[in-house]
Amino acid sequence: KPVTPDYLVEAINARAQRSRQNSIINNRLEKTLYEREREHLTLNQHAIVTIADGKGNITYANEQFCQISGYSLDEIIGKNHRIIKSDLHSSEFYKEMWRTITNGNVWHGELCNRAKNGDLYWVESTITPFLDDNGKPYQYVSIRTDITHVKKNSRILRDKEARLNFMMSSTPVTI
Repeated sequence: KPVTPDYLVEAINARAQRSRQNSIINNRLEKTLYEREREHLTLNQHAIVTIADGKGNITYANEQFCQISGYSLDEIIGKNHRIIKSDLHSSEFYKEMWRTITNGNVWHGELCNRAKNGDLYWVESTITPFLDDNGKPYQYVSIRTDITHVKKNSRILRDKEARLNFMMSSTPVTI
């Protein structure tokens, strides 16, 4: 079938342009993927990270989580976060946290957890729900920072301050 030269040139130009656009899009996607992978690496090096399904069962835990909790990946994957619950917080505290995230809102706060060996540890935590097309959470990402040392130092400071106040109040002042 004969093809006119103008049509052939136009078709080649259109395909070349689409190819250049696809190449640009691919380069952007590769760069974005690389950047997200580096962000993920940075986050995992710094923070304690877990991902849970819509029921609260852990589907991912990073090495930082395993170190602080004392659980291996095999022991934690598929388990509920209740496995590290310290019972230091009231049931209403946990109900309010769950209510917040199941309603699609981000929760921020301090949590005391219990490691496998029984030791308590404190974290500053942010839990973000990922919502499906119907607005229902299908997974939760928790990012935490260990603040155990801050809590211990704060308690030590309060104890010293209380002792100092007691000594000051029980010591007679002479003029």
